[in-house]
Amino acid sequence: PGFMGPYAPSNVLSACTLCNMMKGARRIQSFVEAARHITTFRTRDDFGSYPLRFRNNISKRSRSCYIAHSTTHTKTHALTNSAFNAIVARPCHYCGKASDPPRHHNGLDRLDSDVRVYTPDTCVSCCGDCNIMKYKWTETQ
Repeated sequence: PGFMGPYAPSNVLSACTLCNMMKGARRIQSFVEAARHITTFRTRDDFGSYPLRFRNNISKRSRSCYIAHSTTHTKTHALTNSAFNAIVARPCHYCGKASDPPRHHNGLDRLDSDVRVYTPDTCVSCCGDCNIMKYKWTETQ
């Protein structure tokens, strides 16, 4: 069995690929609260506020890390240092988690993962948890 225990009827439910990927290793309550928090932040309707469901990311990825990663994954990086720094300094586009160095650093997320270019118009500030939850889907999916 893995770190979450064996697959058993008491701890397994069906889930679509989107929900399964978004949930990742989170427990169901944590996943639901994170999704409710994002929905509240993005729509301004009140589904609950759960900011503690979003972990701190203490490792800061530099622009050069994105460039190095981009070249190995056929993406183009068209951001200047100042544009990159301005974007990652903003709160997370999806949940609102503020960048708070050195305690927490936001990174970049392409709004549409099919668009293979990082520009000020195609990417936003994103915390690590939201980046994992969004995965390869567009913002509206």
